[in-house]
Amino acid sequence: MQALLESGEVDSMRLPSGEQLFHRCTGSRHHHLVRRHCARTIEVVGPTVDAWARRTAQRHGFADVNHTLEIFGTCAACAV
Repeated sequence: MQALLESGEVDSMRLPSGEQLFHRCTGSRHHHLVRRHCARTIEVVGPTVDAWARRTAQRHGFADVNHTLEIFGTCAACAV
């Protein structure tokens, strides 16, 4: 699993419950909407978030920066 993480073939995130979730990603820069109950994810592109993270890091003297963003919520199917 570590090799897949390092190669970028899968992403990893920790759910609010503490469980670690692994999932295959497209490889392009993206963020995740995470369904809190069923744990399925949706990849979303967030160029505004990426630009903000880059500017904020530069303003504070950070280099070689990487970031992740996961937005947790309840999907319509689980809300019923």
